[in-house]
Parts: sequence; C-alpha cells; structure tokens
Amino acid sequence: MFVRPSLKTIQDRIYSDVMAEFGTEIAQSDARIISNTIAATSFLNLTRLDQIASYIFPDSPNLPTEIIDRHASIWGVTRKPPTLARGTVKFERLPTVAQSTIDVGSELSDGFGMTYIITEKQFVSTNSDIISVSCSVAGSAGNKQKGQIITLSSPIEGLKPNAVVIEISGGEDEESDFDLVQRILNRMQQRPKVGTAVDWQAAIDSVSGISKGFIFPRYTGGGKIGFSFILTATEKAFSLPQTQDQIKNVQDQLDTHRSVNINLIPVSITDRIANIEIRSTKNPITEIQQKSINESLRKLFFERAFPPLAFGGKSGRVEKTAIIGKINEIIGFEYQLLAPENDLVPDNSLEVINFGVINVIQR
Repeated sequence: MFVRPSLKTIQDRIYSDVMAEFGTEIAQSDARIISNTIAATSFLNLTRLDQIASYIFPDSPNLPTEIIDRHASIWGVTRKPPTLARGTVKFERLPTVAQSTIDVGSELSDGFGMTYIITEKQFVSTNSDIISVSCSVAGSAGNKQKGQIITLSSPIEGLKPNAVVIEISGGEDEESDFDLVQRILNRMQQRPKVGTAVDWQAAIDSVSGISKGFIFPRYTGGGKIGFSFILTATEKAFSLPQTQDQIKNVQDQLDTHRSVNINLIPVSITDRIANIEIRSTKNPITEIQQKSINESLRKLFFERAFPPLAFGGKSGRVEKTAIIGKINEIIGFEYQLLAPENDLVPDNSLEVINFGVINVIQR
C-alpha cells in the first residue's frame, strides 16, 4: 500500500503550484477555492485507489466479503457452509397406549426459535426408545447438550410432550471471513499441487463438518493413500464417521486434488473410551468445577486424538501428567486421581483415545 497524503496536504500542494505558476496577480481571485476543489477530487481518487490496492492481498483489514470469496475461488478454496445439528432424543410414554407412532416431519421446539424435525417414521413402545431428529436451521445454535428439553409442537397420542436430548451436535455456523482468509493464506503458502500429505490434509480439513482429518501415505503400497477423520461431539471429545455420506463427501473433496495415478482408500479407525475417576480429599468438588473439568479434559483428548499410523508421527498418547495438570488448573491439589493409573496409549496403529465420563467420588 502507498501512503496517502491528507486532504490538507493536497490542498496546500495544489495551491502552492497555482501560486508558483501565476504569482500574486491571482491573489485576489478564486484560486484558493478552485485549488481546494481539485484537491478534494484528487483526495477521493487516491482514497479509492488505496482501497482497490488493498484488494490485492486477502489478509488486508476490512476486506468486503465478496472480495474474500473472490480470492478463495481463485485459489480453489470454498467457504464452509453451515451444517445442520443432528442427534437423538427420548420420549416418556403414557400408559394409555401400547405403542406410539411418530411420523416423518413431526416437529419439536426448544422454546427459543429452534425447530427440530423427525427424520424418519419411528415407533415408541418403551421409555428407552431412541428417536432421530434434525434441526431445521443450519448453524451451531441448533446444538443441544445431554438432558436439555425440547417439546412437541403437536401432541402425539401416548407420549408426553417433552423429549429429553441424548445428543444433538454437528451444527456449525458458516465459516467466518477470518477463518476463510487463514485457509486462503495456507493454500497460497503451499507449493503447487504435487500430492503431498500436507495437500491431502488441507483438503480434508476444508470439508464442512470435519473437525480433524488424518492421512495415511502409502497405506497399502505406492500410489495408495488412506484417509480418515473425526467429528465434533457434544459429550465425548469427538465422534467417528457415522454415515457413508460423510465419508463420500471427504472422498469427493480429495478426488479434486488427486492425480490419476493415486488411489484413495477410506481407513476405519476405532476409538477407545477412557473414563476418568477422581476422589476429593478435602472440600467437595462442586457441579460447576466438575463441568469445567469435563470441558477441559474433552479439549485435551481432542488435541491428542491421533492414530499412530497417520501422517505426522504423533503417538496419540494422553499422558497421566497432562490429565492431572488440567484438573489442577481448576481445583488445585485437593483430590486423588484414581483412574487412569498410567498414560493412555492406543492399543494399535489405527486407534485413538476418546474421553468418556468423569466420575467424582466426594470425600
């Protein structure tokens, strides 16, 4: 960017040029007014040129969204669209009906503007029957935590109106300008497409809804690349791919980056659930503290989630000392860690360690 002179500076320069050319013979004329008018026009032109010049660089401050999207399209980067929150709920039955039928399209509401749709015809004959729902509006506002209540918009015979959320997750907002710019810069800083592991990793991470992707170079030999990924979850640190559509979306994105001599192979990774158990040694651990510990450990396990065979050389180990450190940040040293007794290490090269629940034994 160039340094744009101020309006006052331009006015003085133009007036000085006029006086230098014509001298005092126009001192009583409208020279000052005319020069100020020319200066204002010049200043507006320079302002516009300064703005246009900033469009050259995607990380310029205050770029219009349409300019950022244009940069993204040039570099083959697509803004991640918002995704729908999906999950399951449970209803409580009334004893008057042996079995209740919930039709496709039946609606539930959270009372705050979010509507959830029954995605397939389902039957409820016990209080433990699981019902699949999908939020009607894409975005993170549709995510719900376990135990929250959503209510039927229209009554269904044999069911109480309130449904208890088991888990509704996966809703993400449209990618922000800031995050999109970071991916554009990352793409610009990479070498031209040569099929490196970094290229494949970036391609997976660009798929909407993907939290973390993994690449397995030479998975079953030369020219064969394995891939896998994990998704955001509400209760656990993460969840594994649930549908063939999710896997297909990733494969379709990778297909746009691969050369004809590369074969892409979806890799099935497994997660081992690790539960944490602590016992207070002095003061009781409050519900707020337990919630904070839970959230902190979920983030830790997500950061460490990595199958040892994947590109990057990470072991996937969750150290006992790291768990203790996260708990210490919240409640100090007034507890005893009962489980795990040792570091959590994947049992095989395609396993990741996932967070389960934290069990607190009060003193």
